[in-house]
Amino acid sequence: MTYKEYSTRKKELQFQENLMFPKKVWEAVSKGKVYDERDKYNTTGLRYYKSIFKKIEKFSEDYRKPPQKLCEELNNLEGIGLEMALNLWAVNPVRQNLSETWKIDYLSEYTDLKIRQKDKSGPKSVYLNSDFRFIPKVVKRNSEKNLSDEASNMKTFDFEICGMGVNTLGFDGLLTIDKTTKEEGGGQKNAMKEVQSTLLHLNNDPEQRKFGVILDGDYWNHYRNQIQGKYKNISVFTSDDLRELYPKK
Repeated sequence: MTYKEYSTRKKELQFQENLMFPKKVWEAVSKGKVYDERDKYNTTGLRYYKSIFKKIEKFSEDYRKPPQKLCEELNNLEGIGLEMALNLWAVNPVRQNLSETWKIDYLSEYTDLKIRQKDKSGPKSVYLNSDFRFIPKVVKRNSEKNLSDEASNMKTFDFEICGMGVNTLGFDGLLTIDKTTKEEGGGQKNAMKEVQSTLLHLNNDPEQRKFGVILDGDYWNHYRNQIQGKYKNISVFTSDDLRELYPKK
């Protein structure tokens, strides 16, 4: 099974699981619970999804019904009406940022590699700053990034991969960035710029420490061919490449 097939299957299974979640929210809100911002305002005890909160807010306003009454009526739906409502309200798995989790699952299932996921920001995150030092990417409470150097737009490392026979100096495994992108678009162009600037910066490391990049998805096909072997200290892979190079024994 290729990673594309594996991730497609994962999305299908996750969507089926997500289909049942709105009904749990409707039931809780119909009983007087509040599904609002996470933490102290959410009294349902259910995970907060902004998309569901926005639907409660919008349909309450559109139909001039308080959230409790709206969710009571939704919770009483049956048959095709219920099916259509659940499909409308279900959270899209693509928006749950699960691609890295699925990738770790895939590589753990089909290879002997050990994958350590890195934080995106905070004290346990890692990126290479403009002085070529490994530091965490710290974000202030006001959401402004506490970064004053030219590396402020550099991508943090997503994984540390152990078992490849090569490592980033000072680490047990190979520090690796990861991107999964399928189609053209504005967001994808931003992803391209981020990857390009990060790879250029890593390539300029005076110590020429070793790094990795995983680029999955049809969007990256041409770019992968362009940069294959271009950077001596950066190894470029797809998840399928890693499966072929380091198969589970």
